[in-house]
Amino acid sequence: MADGQGDKPSTDVTTAADLEDLYPGNKSEQRFLKQCFASFVSQRVKTLEEKASTASPATFSLDLCVVDPSFQRRGIANKLVEWGLVEAKRRGELESTTEGSAMGRFVYQKLGFKPVKEVVYDVDAEFQDRKLPPNLFMRTGTVA
Repeated sequence: MADGQGDKPSTDVTTAADLEDLYPGNKSEQRFLKQCFASFVSQRVKTLEEKASTASPATFSLDLCVVDPSFQRRGIANKLVEWGLVEAKRRGELESTTEGSAMGRFVYQKLGFKPVKEVVYDVDAEFQDRKLPPNLFMRTGTVA
């Protein structure tokens, strides 16, 4: 993306996880995970590619904020997201992005994230009958 502006995002899950460790010998499940991950982050990567040539090419991505169910409804998610927004501001007033789950998107919206696009999972026909979680790509900056 933009030189000196953090790590280049990837739609390749194998940069973060060893799929053979997760699904030993199961090439079908490994392929499914690759397709789900690529679909999940595709809008984030597209946004970063678009921003790379702008005056403000950096973006702060909040990634997988999760609260244990036994600790939910105590404001912890709110505090986690607030921390991310403060960090983005500290790093130069950076725009923030995230993928919000059906439960989490309301926390993000309360804190200024705007909905952009529902995640569409582009998976092979053999996986089409699997139930996949709804996620919404969101950002704090201008939404076209």
